[in-house]
Amino acid sequence: MGKRCSFAYWSVGKSMKMASRLIRESEMWLRYRLMDIRGRGVYAHHANACQCIFIHIPKAAGSSISQTLFQQPSRHVPYFEYERASPRKFRKFFKFTFVRNPWDRLVSTYFFLKRGGVNQLDANWAVDHLSDYQNFEEFVHDGLRTDSVREWIHFRPQTYFIADAEGDIKVDFIGRFEKIERDFCLIEKKLGCEHELRKMNVGQHAHYRDYYTKETKKIVYDFYERDIELLQYLF
Repeated sequence: MGKRCSFAYWSVGKSMKMASRLIRESEMWLRYRLMDIRGRGVYAHHANACQCIFIHIPKAAGSSISQTLFQQPSRHVPYFEYERASPRKFRKFFKFTFVRNPWDRLVSTYFFLKRGGVNQLDANWAVDHLSDYQNFEEFVHDGLRTDSVREWIHFRPQTYFIADAEGDIKVDFIGRFEKIERDFCLIEKKLGCEHELRKMNVGQHAHYRDYYTKETKKIVYDFYERDIELLQYLF
């Protein structure tokens, strides 16, 4: 009898947790949908106007691309927020992004934040979480795997923004920072426009390979392994 009661309580508890999760997901979906209907969601501005979705991955030339194509900055919004807000638009609109060699991107991100980033939020975060590290090598050794760094938007894996848990890429076109002039021209042809690419937030540091040792190269490989494998990058 006792075992039956325990199992019954466990079943009820599990069902209640599932119901609670479904309610939260439904509320989130409704909130996203209402924001989109009211013109205040992720599709506001250029997405609706151009019927395209630009997934702006931090430190992969996104500011240059957004300012050139849309004459305005863009936020770092992962694909699933667009999908939640409007599955219909997400299926219909042209979706693109630009990616960057993960070892190169990490060097760029580190020095970008060390210089204060683009706003006070970046500057404050850098003071709180990067000021203890004397150089990039020390940061990779001691800081890269801390929770504060893992969770900060600039250090998120690139695949977080464009791929699901199974590794399926959710955008129609992936441009590469290393081939930005060529790939930007392809985007312009697709969107039917022509601009000279503006260069913003240009890094002020040496070539990324100069900052790595054999050990730190491996640490970064382990940290960004999913990016390196799915996006097919080599050091």
